Amino acid sequence: MTNARTRGARAVWGPLLCVGGAVLLVSGCDVGIAAPARAARAESSQCAGALDAPGELRALESMTRARVESNVHLEYCSGGGQLYGVKMVVPQVAGLSPGKLAQTLQCHRDRLVLGRAGSSELPNDPFLLPGSWVTIEVTAEAGNLVVMLSGDTVADNLRVLQRATAFAAPRGSVTN
Repeated sequence: MTNARTRGARAVWGPLLCVGGAVLLVSGCDVGIAAPARAARAESSQCAGALDAPGELRALESMTRARVESNVHLEYCSGGGQLYGVKMVVPQVAGLSPGKLAQTLQCHRDRLVLGRAGSSELPNDPFLLPGSWVTIEVTAEAGNLVVMLSGDTVADNLRVLQRATAFAAPRGSVTN
């Protein structure tokens, strides 16, 4: 009787686990793929029609007036927490939709990762982590633009938070 029940469970769960595994493989999870390979794939598919170098620089400079917050998940039972990313709240830039800003920031990141000329390099640029990857998403919220940044690991997210805080600080101020 136990063997029949076990076989029945395998008959049901086996195909579901196989399908679930196939979905994960096909879903395009980029974790573990080197940053230059990710940047090359992203640049080729999304950078056509992106802002030119002066437009990119204006968009990046507008973000130096950002409010930076950590995106943390707190586990109240254990008292632990995990940094999932960084939230930058920036003033709405005239003529720059959330989609266009996302495209601009993503292309900026891709061009810097690939070493392409013409992309603005700024001190403490939070959209680029040497040797790693930064995921960038932009939404609108209460008249502002919200830029969510996240790395592949908690250590990367800590580096992004440090860089974003320094990037958004008034020029000439000292940050740790």
